[in-house]
Amino acid sequence: MNPQSLGQLMISVEGVSLDAPTKERLLHPDVGGVILFSRNHAEMDQLRQLVDEIKNLRNEPLLVSVDQEGGLVQRFKKGFTLLPPMASIGEIYEVDPDRACQHAEDVGVVLAAELGALGIDFSFTPVVDLLSDNRAIANRAFHADPAVVRILSSALGKGLSDNGMQAVAKHFPGHSGVIEDPHFDLPTDHRSLSELQAADIRVYESLEDAGIKAVMTCHVVFPAVDALPASFSSRWINEELRGRLGYGGLVVSDDVMMGALSQYGEPIDRVRTARDAGCDLILLCNDDAAADSVLAGGGLPALSAASLKRLQAMKRVARPASNEAAEAARARLGALS
Repeated sequence: MNPQSLGQLMISVEGVSLDAPTKERLLHPDVGGVILFSRNHAEMDQLRQLVDEIKNLRNEPLLVSVDQEGGLVQRFKKGFTLLPPMASIGEIYEVDPDRACQHAEDVGVVLAAELGALGIDFSFTPVVDLLSDNRAIANRAFHADPAVVRILSSALGKGLSDNGMQAVAKHFPGHSGVIEDPHFDLPTDHRSLSELQAADIRVYESLEDAGIKAVMTCHVVFPAVDALPASFSSRWINEELRGRLGYGGLVVSDDVMMGALSQYGEPIDRVRTARDAGCDLILLCNDDAAADSVLAGGGLPALSAASLKRLQAMKRVARPASNEAAEAARARLGALS
């Protein structure tokens, strides 16, 4: 079986190459992409071969992604530019906004150059959560001021898009009102919708004008809006993000295997709930048995034409940054360390 199109799940793989069970999993029509982790990277040629292997499996190549933010979250390090935490760029903004914007754009240029050279379609970047005491976000965030976050994330997105790679803003609607890490616990944010709209959600206004083509949702409950976590909430995705904010791009859930969602049934239940809430793409990571149970369970309809178009828009464009531009960006970022 070789599917002609992409499915709704983005899953992970275990090793530095694809074994037979992994290939079979990736050939399932419900799979639309692969997210890579540190364990998938031994050295540069191996990583390039792994991406090629994934891309060559199907008639329509699977999307390949990674979390390559910089600072705390950078899956690939050996052979790659070590990127600064985004909070350090936010600190520069306080004294030199133009320089901070240049550095944010530099991050995008370097990401597009280094990941694009390997055939990777995109990184789940930038983090647009407001800087706060949240344990999961910490210095991954640019700044506490939504206006500054918007400026710097737009600059990073420009560095990406000018060089053939799309940006993914995360995590909607935001983590700044909670401290818990959804990898382990389900956070609850008791702010009102109007309070959220005046703070975290301001970053998401006119997203597509800022060059952002995808949004990742968060696993946080906002009881003033919905009893369900945002990743499972049509109220958040369809009414607020797509409705009031007018966003028409890709919506992807954060990993449905995180501890925050453990109370919401089996993996197939979580996938279906995220799909019904309006997610175009659903992350299911680091659990092959769970992925197999979802794929064996069936019941996932083919992507709608609109969702498929959004997903296909995330494919890397063969427009890599020039060596000169990438080297200049690396040099400027290197001066931060």
